[in-house]
Amino acid sequence: MSFSIPFCKRARIRFADRVETVDPTYRIVDFGLEYTDGTIDSVAVGGNFHHLAEWTGNAGDEGTSSDTPASEPEVSSDTAPAS
Repeated sequence: MSFSIPFCKRARIRFADRVETVDPTYRIVDFGLEYTDGTIDSVAVGGNFHHLAEWTGNAGDEGTSSDTPASEPEVSSDTAPAS
């Protein structure tokens, strides 16, 4: 999401703009300024951001670790319990 700064035509504020990555384990977002010449000054932050995603309506996006259920440990039934 980005928005204009009042009385400033040179830059826009970038707020939690999603950064496209190859690894979808976490969401990477950046915060900063985007100038009219195309340059960007920003800080990128990675995390799950579950509440931010719910707040912005993007809770169904891929890339959250809570979307993938935890794997269950495999238990073998042919092993007798220790006595």
